[in-house]
Formats: sequence, C-alpha cells, structure tokens
Amino acid sequence: TFNIQSNVFINGGATLIINEPALKNSGFISKLSGTGDFVKRGLGDIYILEAEDFSGNSSIEYGELIIPVSYEFNSQNIKVERTGRIFVSGIINADVVTNYGYIFGTGRLLVNTLNNFSLVEAGNSIGTLTINGNYMQDPSGTLGVEIDATGAANLLNVTGTATLDGNVDVTPNPGIY
Repeated sequence: TFNIQSNVFINGGATLIINEPALKNSGFISKLSGTGDFVKRGLGDIYILEAEDFSGNSSIEYGELIIPVSYEFNSQNIKVERTGRIFVSGIINADVVTNYGYIFGTGRLLVNTLNNFSLVEAGNSIGTLTINGNYMQDPSGTLGVEIDATGAANLLNVTGTATLDGNVDVTPNPGIY
C-alpha cells in the first residue's frame, strides 16, 4: 500500500510508472500535475484525487484507476489496455479515450471521442454514465447495460454523436420480469 500526500509533478518527456501489487485499495495519489506521461501497471487499484493540472498522456495497462465522486482526472489522451480498468464516478477530461479494457461507473467523460474496442458499462448497479462528446463503438466493442424488474436501466448519455457497432450485453438484476 502506498499513499502520496503531496503533489506529484511529471516533467515533459518524463514518465511516472506506478506498478503496485494485486491489492484492493492499494494506494492513492493526492495530486498529479505536469506534462509528462502516467502509466498504471500492477493488478492493484489506485485512486487519483486530483489531476486538474495534468496534461500528459495516460496508459492504464493493468489493474484499476479509480476517479472518485467530486474529483477530476485530466489527461491529453488515455489508453486503457486489455487488462486495465477505469472506474469513474467523478470526471475524466481528455481529448481521446481509447478503451481496450473496461470503463464503468456513473461519472462524466469530457472527451472529443471515446473509442470503445472492448467493454463500456454505464452505471454502478443502475445509473448513468455521461459522455460529453462522441462515442464510437467498434465491432469488437460491447456496451453493458443492467436492467431491473421495475423497468429501470443503466443509461449511456452521449451528448455528441454515438456510432454503435458490436454488441449490447443486457444483464437483468434479480426479480420477477
């Protein structure tokens, strides 16, 4: 477990690589800033509480990046690899997000484009994931949606253009339908 309480500044041309073990809630960075690159490795989870002054690129190769409610993660471009996950209940602000892994939650993505080549799942149980920008789902992509017996369902709210290809995976919660 690690906790970085002070500002982590990444100079342009430099790369910060976080490679933590496979632990739940294994660490957090209080504040991330600069123009260098951020790489998340290791199977554990990491919370980033503030990255409004960060403008480098990010790569989530393994494990989970968590952006909690009321926090914002800025990055020029974000790439989520096959074994990476992002849970967003706060805000992600990026030019392009390219997903080969798993993005889920009830937050907002302020993007020009979210390219989904794997799995995007709106909600955390029943809820809404908002994409302020465009959503492009490749033929290899899947949009995951939960429904419940009352008729409620997850919602992917796209304010730009949604281009849907691939699959929709509907998962019913327990109940009588």
